[in-house]
Amino acid sequence: MKSEKNLESDLAAYRDLPAAQHLDEDALQTIAAYQQMDRELSNLATHTRAEAAQRLGNRLANEFHQRAAGPAPSAEPRQRFGRLERVPKYAVQMAGASLGIVLLAVLALALSFLLTRMPMSLGQPTVWKTSYIAPNLAQLSRFAYGIAVDTTGPEPVDTVYRAVTDLGLTWVKQDVSWERYQPSAKMRPAFDRLLRGLTSAQETDLKTLLSVSGAPTWAQTSTQASSVNDGEGTPPVDAEMYAAFLGELSTAVCHTSVKAIEVWDEQNMRYAWADQTPDPQAYMDLLKAAHSAIKNACPTMLIISGGLTPAGQNPPQSVDNLIYMDKLLASGVTKYADGIGVHLPGYNVPPTADLASACKVITADHAHFRGACDSPHHSWSFRSTLDEYQALLVKYQVVDQQLWVTEFGWPSGIPVNRSYAYVDDNSREEQAQWTLAAFDILQSTPAVGPAFLSNLNVGLGVPNAVAAQWHIWDPDGEQLPIYTQLRDKPK
Repeated sequence: MKSEKNLESDLAAYRDLPAAQHLDEDALQTIAAYQQMDRELSNLATHTRAEAAQRLGNRLANEFHQRAAGPAPSAEPRQRFGRLERVPKYAVQMAGASLGIVLLAVLALALSFLLTRMPMSLGQPTVWKTSYIAPNLAQLSRFAYGIAVDTTGPEPVDTVYRAVTDLGLTWVKQDVSWERYQPSAKMRPAFDRLLRGLTSAQETDLKTLLSVSGAPTWAQTSTQASSVNDGEGTPPVDAEMYAAFLGELSTAVCHTSVKAIEVWDEQNMRYAWADQTPDPQAYMDLLKAAHSAIKNACPTMLIISGGLTPAGQNPPQSVDNLIYMDKLLASGVTKYADGIGVHLPGYNVPPTADLASACKVITADHAHFRGACDSPHHSWSFRSTLDEYQALLVKYQVVDQQLWVTEFGWPSGIPVNRSYAYVDDNSREEQAQWTLAAFDILQSTPAVGPAFLSNLNVGLGVPNAVAAQWHIWDPDGEQLPIYTQLRDKPK
């Protein structure tokens, strides 16, 4: 076999080394075996190699402890490294300090590649360096196709997830209501219903992003609770309350399909911040508390900062999303988030049109809603907003975190009220074409990680539900053009 030929070749080379003249054949065979293992492990995927390395580290540590205690009995059964048989005697005769130094030198030469590639310590084989969470983060933070879903509606959960897999998408985003799972401060959160739904996601190999915002009434002041949206979008009176809930949630979902948690949502808007002027520093305090609780409960869980929605500088109603993001980056948000959440709504402007061309494009399209003409601002343009986000990453030299587009898309149909007049400008065919073009733009942008289309089925069956204007799936009728075209799109 090829591996046996390589082993013999290594043995021959080691026998000729001057430094190896005092080593017996057992020691040389052990060293050659280690070299062969390194050669084979190098061909494995990174995560597989790491797992194998950890097992090897445990094994070597036990052997070294045994050697220190004394020689192994000669009758001990023969042991194996993979396909290679190892002599049962301890490999190196500790005859004296000089011989030990020679042995260490030869071992260092044979294992140099192995020890530089594997996240293990021979003294403490089960302790992983923090930097070795990075491969997992890098893998999960690559661009991926995602979509927002609602698993609390009338459709069976498994039906919802089957639609997502039918579309060829790999991530889902779900909103989590703190109030629903912990209606009283005296109650411990109960996630049975959520976990049952996540089982279906796991069975279909989907990854899940949970988005958690809005404190229950018991975690707010009385003024907050009555200020806006019946408390929806209101931060808690104490950030540690929110952190405690996220800690419980992270413990419950740590080994499920949930790979990331979004900490709040659209916090640069007044309606998402207790009807008060949005405050980046107050959000940072919330994020820091959340980071500590989540990572303590589930160290591998990715933390995504709340998605900022494009808006102009109009306090107290809104803080320009670019100004807000600039302040977050200046405050060190990358220390507490594995990804930076952003939103990229399309309104009635195609994703290929930047701010400079947006007005001309919608005029040519005879649009009724003329926001891009009447008040020119980057927020009307998917393209310009994305470019500005990237410019901020460059400004602060952010290289380790990706932009997680936790919401984007184009609505179509009948507007629920005058605030959404642009919905009427978008045909179903435009909704489909622009969505596919946007996915292509995001996929070709190195700074972008997972991107979540809004949405599959949120608000369906609810009268005047705003989110339903963006839905792309009809579980009871003929599928919309966007559904069939996204399903058929190569990914």
